[in-house]
Amino acid sequence: VVIFFSEYDRISQWASRILPSDHTLPKDYYSTKKLVKDLGLPVEKSHACKNGCMLYEKDDVDLEYCKFYGDARYKPSRERDPHWKKSPYAVLRYLWLTPNLQRLYSSKATAKHMTWHATHQIEEGSSVIHPMPRRGNILTKCILILQKSSVMFC
Repeated sequence: VVIFFSEYDRISQWASRILPSDHTLPKDYYSTKKLVKDLGLPVEKSHACKNGCMLYEKDDVDLEYCKFYGDARYKPSRERDPHWKKSPYAVLRYLWLTPNLQRLYSSKATAKHMTWHATHQIEEGSSVIHPMPRRGNILTKCILILQKSSVMFC
């Protein structure tokens, strides 16, 4: 699924309206990108078709047009400008999960929290209650809003 900047911004604005006023969710794509960059996490970038139907990787890395629809890979260039750099219509940014998990497990403090579910002993007779059924839960409110709206997720 390809999400464009404007759609990402719209989702962020929607989430900001339903979260408490002191939330720390980035307000838009630019803020999110800046936050991820400041964390120093490895990000892999790949050019993508503007229709979201293919990535220009491996055997397709040198293609200039989409294999399926024939759309151009790059935005039209300004021929007279010698410093013009080809700009793709769409770029996929992928955050690798493995290095991020390794970073979390490298600290004993965070590793303890990450393994809590496996090491925690439940006392006899007690039960674990999932927060979902509570009416005041923010996740419950989000689900109710999505059910009422015409938004469809694949």
